[in-house]
Parts: sequence; structure tokens; C-alpha cells
Amino acid sequence: RIQHEERMANKQRLKRARTEAVLSSDHSDKLERDNSTRLLTAASVRKLVPKNAALTEGISGISDVSATTTSEEPDLTTSIRVDEVVMVEGALKMSTSTALDVFTPLNHVFAVPYDMMLNERNIVKIYSSGHSRIPVFERQPNKPKDISQFRGVLLSKQLIVVNSSDKRSIDSLPIYTPSCVSPHENLVDCINMFQQPSAGCHGGHMALVCTRPKIAEAALEARKPVPKSAGLL
Repeated sequence: RIQHEERMANKQRLKRARTEAVLSSDHSDKLERDNSTRLLTAASVRKLVPKNAALTEGISGISDVSATTTSEEPDLTTSIRVDEVVMVEGALKMSTSTALDVFTPLNHVFAVPYDMMLNERNIVKIYSSGHSRIPVFERQPNKPKDISQFRGVLLSKQLIVVNSSDKRSIDSLPIYTPSCVSPHENLVDCINMFQQPSAGCHGGHMALVCTRPKIAEAALEARKPVPKSAGLL
């Protein structure tokens, strides 16, 4: 929100500056001569975000253009900010990126056991994770730290109606069945999949990346944990 408000404020300042420049006949000629050095055109953006260039080169390019402006005149280079360049670069890369490029490895995932009691301590632990969707797994007695046997996804907002003194477990709440995708699934296809309307407790805007997604989907549909043969990453 802060970045959005900054961009909106910059656009308002730019609009006022352009209006003042038009009304001021004394500076009109000078503004026309300097427009070529101060305005960022589409060609300038392409230079800032080349196909294989580092982002730092784009940032330095914006700094160089900004340096050509003076304190007397409005800075029109603020119409294109660094974060906007990053968004454009990300959009261009999305069509060639796959799920394997952006997924979170299993050993970095915050997950909770299927039979965990929702007492005050555990509820605070879930909220403190900062995630809106929490993977739920089934414990393995011989491997207590293994979280690979996923059962579904818990929406943390469901804990609002849970009283810590009721001694309820997570399996008493609705558990969403996530989608399962291949590591080579295109990111555009993944976004389109998340935008599809879901029925009941399906979807949850989270997907499991598996080498054999069909096996994982069949297990989840049968209300069983994802087996090792699914190749969960």
C-alpha cells in the first residue's frame, strides 16, 4: 500500500508540474529542448530491462537519467520507478518460468500435524507464522520430522471461531484439497488454474509440486495423505 500511495502521489505531482509548465510561457521552449533527456520512452525501458542484463544495470540507468534534471524544473522521470521496472521484468519472465523456478522446498515449509490440538499456544504459533494458508500433514511415528505426507491446507482465518478451551484438533476444521502440478508447469497456467472457481473445499490457492501429480491428486481426493511415490518436492 505504501508503494502504491507513493506512486499515486508522484503521478499527482507530475500532473501539476506539467500543467504549470504549459501555463508558463517563459519556460516552454526550455522544457521542449530538455524533454529528450528527461522523458523515459519505451526504448529507454527496454534498455533498462534487457533480455539478460542484471537488474542493477536498470537501476543505475534510472539514476543516470534522474541526474540530468535540475531543481528548478519538475522531475518527469518519476513516472517510471524502479519497482515498476521490476514488475515489467517479472511479467516478461512469467511466460517462460515454471513452477520449479518459484516453488518453496519442503524443508522450508511451515506445516502443522493433522491431529494437533488447537490450544492457545498452538493457535499463536500458527498466527505467528504469518501465512494465510497452512499445509497440514499426517505424522509418521518412525519419522517425527517428516512432513511429506500432506493431507490438505488449513486457512488460518478459520481459527477466528475456535475457542482454545474447546480442545479441538485441526482435523475438526474444514481442510482444503490443494491442486497438484508438475515441476514443469508454466506459471501462466498456474495462475489461470488458481483463478478457476472452486467447489467445496477444493483449491485454496495453493498447489503441491510433485513429479507425479496424478498420484498425489488421487490420494487427496480419497482423503489420504500424499504417498512417497508422488514425488512431492
